[in-house]
Amino acid sequence: MSRSPGGHRRGYAPGLDRPRSRRSTRYRIGSAFHNCAVVAVVIQLCLLYVVAGLFKVRGMRWQEGTALYYVLRVAEYSIFPELARLLYEHALIVYAVTYLTVFLQAFFPLLLLRPSTRHLAFVLVTLMHLGIGVLMGIPFFSLFMISTDLILFTDREYTAIGAWLRRHGHPLISRTRPARTAPL
Repeated sequence: MSRSPGGHRRGYAPGLDRPRSRRSTRYRIGSAFHNCAVVAVVIQLCLLYVVAGLFKVRGMRWQEGTALYYVLRVAEYSIFPELARLLYEHALIVYAVTYLTVFLQAFFPLLLLRPSTRHLAFVLVTLMHLGIGVLMGIPFFSLFMISTDLILFTDREYTAIGAWLRRHGHPLISRTRPARTAPL
């Protein structure tokens, strides 16, 4: 152990807390509160999507597969009317996206059970919210929901995504160093 001239361990000033180990009570209590908060957010997210999906299942337009058609034709929602028209003129796209939206929302909690389906659910939900933001003109709601959905990834998955981006030379990531996590 190296000591500074004043007899203290290097890197620690007198009176400052030393880093806590993973065995400390404070670390364990903090981790428990953090994990409970993450579980609460995921439960709320699941409830939000399931309730929205079940309400859609009850609606006649959603059952017919034409709900997206009518939503895209509302002038108040349409920021890009030409893009909306390109979509609602293709019946197959309207049917597929309408039914996929209902399926995705109603079965969202089940899709979270396996990592592969969890990633697929995140991609589909992100595409759904990007579509809502662009086609319906509700960008802040969409960005909020996408940022909330990001809680579905683990620290390992974020680290793997960052490593993949660095390997492939993404301009923003390649200049930064990997983040080091410090104990609570």
